[in-house]
Amino acid sequence: MKTNKEIIAIADAHIEARITRRWGSAPKVTNVTELVVELRKGRLYEQVLREVEIRYVSVQTLIMQNVMDVTTETYKRNVRKGFKTLLQNRM
Repeated sequence: MKTNKEIIAIADAHIEARITRRWGSAPKVTNVTELVVELRKGRLYEQVLREVEIRYVSVQTLIMQNVMDVTTETYKRNVRKGFKTLLQNRM
């Protein structure tokens, strides 16, 4: 399904930006519809990733990511799940 692959690509791009600390610049959005459009264009939003992390990634996994700079498969899986929940019915 194209939408599922697209969501995974958006999540992976955010994970990569977190690892490399290269977010670029993204325009300000005022609603979810604008956010989805910008995400589909490849724009990266650090705050969106942070919100997904808060809701879907365990504290232990976040500690490994933040303190030890280790990106685990669990972290990736949970971030992808969060983006899927956020975007699935909006794309």
